[in-house]
Amino acid sequence: MWAVARSEPGRRWLGLLAHALLVTTRRRRRDLTVLRAVGFTPGKAAGTVASTALTTATVALLAGLPLGIALAAAVPLRRNARLRPAPALRAE
Repeated sequence: MWAVARSEPGRRWLGLLAHALLVTTRRRRRDLTVLRAVGFTPGKAAGTVASTALTTATVALLAGLPLGIALAAAVPLRRNARLRPAPALRAE
């Protein structure tokens, strides 16, 4: 995860995920208040928020990991396909 956070696109995606979690929690604030009124303890309310965050992060991981692997494999192949063999061998 820290390697992802060091790259610019990684920081951008982590920021988007954090923003999605923040927006989800803010939108559910009224729901959480109602749950507290009917007897949820602060721990149960925090558990609800944590489970929402975990679900969102899991869905993002399941969608993003295969996409990231596919892009990581495709980008160098497209770049290398445009190179002439002699300069490419000299660069290595």
